Amino acid sequence: MRCERAANGAILPLIMPPDAPPQSDPRAWVERPPLALSHGTVDFARSRFARHDRTIEPLSPREAEVLAFLADRPNRTVPRDELLTQVFGHGDTSLSRAVDTAIARLRRKLEPDPAAPQMLFTEHGTGYRLLVGAAEPSPEAPPPAPRRVMHLRDRRVDLTAGVVEGPAGRVALTAQERQLVEALLRLDGAPLEATRAARVLGMPGLGAVRNAVARLRAKLEAHPARPVHLLTAPGGAYRLEARVAAPAADAEAHRAALVSLTDYVGVVLGLPDCVVYVFEGDALHQRAAFGPKRAPDGGVRAPLIQRVGEGLVGEAARLGQPILCGDTAADARYRPDLVPARGELIVPVLASGVLVGALDAEHPAPGVFTQAHLATFVSLAAIAAPAFARLHRGSHD
Repeated sequence: MRCERAANGAILPLIMPPDAPPQSDPRAWVERPPLALSHGTVDFARSRFARHDRTIEPLSPREAEVLAFLADRPNRTVPRDELLTQVFGHGDTSLSRAVDTAIARLRRKLEPDPAAPQMLFTEHGTGYRLLVGAAEPSPEAPPPAPRRVMHLRDRRVDLTAGVVEGPAGRVALTAQERQLVEALLRLDGAPLEATRAARVLGMPGLGAVRNAVARLRAKLEAHPARPVHLLTAPGGAYRLEARVAAPAADAEAHRAALVSLTDYVGVVLGLPDCVVYVFEGDALHQRAAFGPKRAPDGGVRAPLIQRVGEGLVGEAARLGQPILCGDTAADARYRPDLVPARGELIVPVLASGVLVGALDAEHPAPGVFTQAHLATFVSLAAIAAPAFARLHRGSHD
């Protein structure tokens, strides 16, 4: 029974109205049942974590609230932004690192080895995941994972290993740089605002984002001051002009598409010779052919390589414009192939303004190719650009 003191000093019973609601703890998570994890149990009522070895770790109210929020979304990735706004009450533009700090404290209390978590996982570039119930599959028998590789103009980025291979050798990506690349890749070329990048990566401010972008450009770009992959977008944002290479099965399908393209030129358009080039590394490589260049196995006989600016094919690639040569005997740039020709038509193939290949046709007689042929080849190059782009990015896998 509750009491109060009267003005004369007497102690009087305090009568509560019969319809007064019971006093409840405003922290809703205290009413949750215990939560079983792989290495212990979260006791919300007592705000503690009881390990299987019978040791006890007390939990702060905020730590218990974070666990409750993650437990409502078991075994699913919860975006960092959502934790920041829903649990910590921050605004959408907050750059606070409160979430990261709370997760680090929880790992020290829950995990046998905080550096190798088995219950509370970071999904890089996204958020956090709480494994409820059984433990993760044994690391001794992990499921096979496809290697994720991104090809840039003069370097190869192994996202699985976190390594960039370029003209100067191999350089490792930091965890934060890998998070930034993954966040940009998920947007598929769309811009990532710097403020959102700061929240996703847990950076203290926009200056830190600019520094991270500069460091990443130094690893990805041939000329970091003139980037062609990690670009600055209007409004203080960044975007990535790159894609992850297609799996081998997809790449084979795209090669078949290029063979079909040469068949169309030969059979439907009635031209005796057609070769398609794919831009790989710093040169154009012949990858499919119709006519004398086609090998018995369907490949290319004595495949030719032309660097940008070399021959008529390389010159069209350098200019980014088609070349219609009426008579090769009068053009010093002409480079003969297996069967010398007198007429040649080359159309470079561009994907988002980037050279990915070329479509080349030759004829034994001069003056055969017309503006109608040129218009048809330009249309074919635009239609086939995605297949060229896939092979351009996955050629070294």
